[in-house]
Amino acid sequence: MLQLAYGHTVESDLDLGVAVGTGASGLRIERLASPVDVTSVTWLDRHSDPRLSVGLLHHAFYLRHADDAEFVISPDGREVYWRTIEAPPSTVLHLVLDHVLPRALTRMGRLVLHGSCVSVEDRLCVGIVGRSGAGKSTLAARLVADGLELIADDCVVVEPEEGMLRVTPAYPGLRLSETSLRLSGLRDYERRGAVSHYTHKVRVAPANGAAVDEDGRRYLRALVLLAHPDEPRPPSAHTTLTRLSPATAAVELLRNSFLLNRPEEYADALNRVLDLSPRCPVFSLRYDHSEPGLDRARADVLSLLQT
Repeated sequence: MLQLAYGHTVESDLDLGVAVGTGASGLRIERLASPVDVTSVTWLDRHSDPRLSVGLLHHAFYLRHADDAEFVISPDGREVYWRTIEAPPSTVLHLVLDHVLPRALTRMGRLVLHGSCVSVEDRLCVGIVGRSGAGKSTLAARLVADGLELIADDCVVVEPEEGMLRVTPAYPGLRLSETSLRLSGLRDYERRGAVSHYTHKVRVAPANGAAVDEDGRRYLRALVLLAHPDEPRPPSAHTTLTRLSPATAAVELLRNSFLLNRPEEYADALNRVLDLSPRCPVFSLRYDHSEPGLDRARADVLSLLQT
């Protein structure tokens, strides 16, 4: 079936729960015919994420998510193969949408940031970037409750276009804990079930079935880098925005990017963020995960869209 995700019409034998695609397919998702012989894998990373191991399978990339599922991504990112090991369907869907496809997009030359994104009516948008648990989706949901448009929940795809930075909409919906859903005040969204068996978050989507306007252009006004609650808090830390230098911004954006590279290709990933950071202001922000803290953070992000 043809489905629409991250601006691509995807030909997939897996129901992704997204809108129907109408254009020519540029990306294919297909079930693996048999298990991968892991003795043929040259491992690249088995430690930075305790659940995800990444390696090379001949010329392709191999991803194994714990004992849940395994995936093979072609060198150009346009073919994705999947196989369930022990994961329920909701987990496989989550892994494909939120982990595998973002990495496949990097093989297509995109800069893919680990973050949420919201837009105002004039097509300007702000990306909210940070580690898992930093509060990206919670802050994005609070802004959506104010009437902003959701562009992405956890994967911001950026590419240059005519001197600007275009953001490709991902798919409608957010992944939120019950606490975040309550704090955000989000309305007109309905629960679609558990995200996966290893997280307490639920997937929520517009109750009216509204889809992201994939054909519209959105352009990046600024990026906000969220501090994680577990990070040491300097004595002078506060909730207001602090602009980062381009060099510092590039390092932080690289740390918060989806990557799928051979060792000799890391310079390409660095060049993408070095190209972005001087052209888009990047701010750091730490906010308390409480209703007053969320309100202050919301006001800070709105100020970037109003300048």
